Amino acid sequence: MKKIFFTTAAQLCLLFTCLGQINQGNFGVGHGKKILVAFFIDGKQVKIRNHFKLIFVNEKDTFPTAIKGIQAIPQNIEKDTGYRVIFLYKKYVLSFDRITKRMISADQDITWDFGTDNYPFHQNLDILTSENYKSAIEKKVKQIQYLRFDLMEYGDGIQFVKKID
Repeated sequence: MKKIFFTTAAQLCLLFTCLGQINQGNFGVGHGKKILVAFFIDGKQVKIRNHFKLIFVNEKDTFPTAIKGIQAIPQNIEKDTGYRVIFLYKKYVLSFDRITKRMISADQDITWDFGTDNYPFHQNLDILTSENYKSAIEKKVKQIQYLRFDLMEYGDGIQFVKKID
């Protein structure tokens, strides 16, 4: 009787361990945390729902991301050599380099705010400093694209900005 009990207990432990690994492998984000995605055009949030794509590129590898509502579910990220993230929504294509494994596999819920600010720029969005806004106007920049990481639990976020001529 004891032998059957221990055998059954060992099999159950093995089953739960395998199930835990399967769930972790499917989700991909560290510790089951969420990446929520938002998109802004000239400071106004767009309802993107399932209608966007998020792609990670690392050297020769391309990793499409599963989308569920506004949640991005990337594959498990193995390398930490820096990624390019490409956001696609209708006619908009935003691309940012130097995204690290830590940014993708965060240990907390995080919102990735993608956005475009078209000329004339909305300085109240605080994408650039007032000096950089003046410089962008002088250089006749047509659009500013950004990716802002908004950490939901602790720490400071980070922002990537591109000026499009």
